[in-house]
Amino acid sequence: MDILGEVGNRGGRTARILWVLAAALCCTGPVNADISGPFAVEATNAAGTGTLVVELSEGVWLGQTWSWSLPAPMEIIAGDGITLVAVLLNASVFIDVENMDIQVGLGVLSGPSDTEFNVTAPLLSFPIIPFTAAQGRASATIDLTETEGIGGTAWITGLPLGSGTGIFLAEYESGTKRFTDLVGYIAADNGGTASATQNDPLFGYRPFYDDVSDLQVRLAFKISHDDVAFATTVCGATSDQLYEAGDLNCDGVLDGFDIDHFAQVIADWDAYVADHDGDPYPRCDAWLADVNSDGVVNGFDIDTFVKAVIG
Repeated sequence: MDILGEVGNRGGRTARILWVLAAALCCTGPVNADISGPFAVEATNAAGTGTLVVELSEGVWLGQTWSWSLPAPMEIIAGDGITLVAVLLNASVFIDVENMDIQVGLGVLSGPSDTEFNVTAPLLSFPIIPFTAAQGRASATIDLTETEGIGGTAWITGLPLGSGTGIFLAEYESGTKRFTDLVGYIAADNGGTASATQNDPLFGYRPFYDDVSDLQVRLAFKISHDDVAFATTVCGATSDQLYEAGDLNCDGVLDGFDIDHFAQVIADWDAYVADHDGDPYPRCDAWLADVNSDGVVNGFDIDTFVKAVIG
């Protein structure tokens, strides 16, 4: 059977999913950023497991960017070297090292049984962005159409990998921490269509609330048999100071509620650091007490702090 030829004209139920995920993340380019690890696509169903692995040496470096694209559709074959698991219709990766940006696109044809896909992009590493400045944004839109029109159902769902079950996963710290997971499930039946849109955050950017030194994009989903999915993801990070000098409780506002926290920094730096590590107070940076910007936190900051609070 010509699987590739059957994609466009086979008589069985065919659903087409268009998945567009966009994140316009503006940031200052880091120095000494790098990427590591392969681009990998793994497909698993009742027939077995097959994997495509693309090493960095197979891609193209152009200035501060690395890219790779699949030249033609390819069958993903199980470990026995014979059994078809799924078909990779297209795939591409683009990483902008300077702007801390990762883009992944692919199209897949599920096998004759429901098929799980795990897609992992190379790890993008960069000099640490402190929690006081690290921010990100991502959005996801999925449109699903069941094209047979005789009562069949097409569906796609995120896999339960750690916290969250979103189809799109943006992770950091070598994949050990999750920034966001988006779009958990969508279905369409009887020739109908379904759409889902999710933004994180709803508007603008949001903090990581953590130090960030790398990013990784994954897609983890299961799709009903003999269906087609097209996916595009974009994820990135930006460095933009979140808290102004003097905001010692890190609530985003410099006001009278910062006075006790400022006084603690001046009197006992170590006690402030211990109290502002997330318990009992939110994580905050003692260096925000250097309100006169002389590189030292001491009594000479008091007058400037008082004037700032009074306004």
